Amino acid sequence: MMHHPMGPEAPADVGGQVGEETESMLGLVPHQIRGFLANFSNVLIHGRPFDGCTACGEKVVKAYKEGGWGFLMRVFNEPGYLEELSGLRALKDATDAAMEACDWEEDGEDEDDF
Repeated sequence: MMHHPMGPEAPADVGGQVGEETESMLGLVPHQIRGFLANFSNVLIHGRPFDGCTACGEKVVKAYKEGGWGFLMRVFNEPGYLEELSGLRALKDATDAAMEACDWEEDGEDEDDF
């Protein structure tokens, strides 16, 4: 988000045509672009920030601001640290627990699928 005066707080570019004036000197620069080969189209995607994001989540940004290079070295050298800090580990554990709590019926090989 270095291209925008608001940096990481910049709103997503969600519309406009090529060549239209924007706040950015680079023109229209959306947060995400999704492409579809089936119909050769692109869609500009925007959404709310994910609190567990390993790049821009609040906890991660705060740890980086407080720790700087030391934070980065810990991320590089300790597998799983970033997942733990961001909350992704807790999310995965909760998801795994919910999956185990479900009573899934498995099809047997003897049964007809039709």
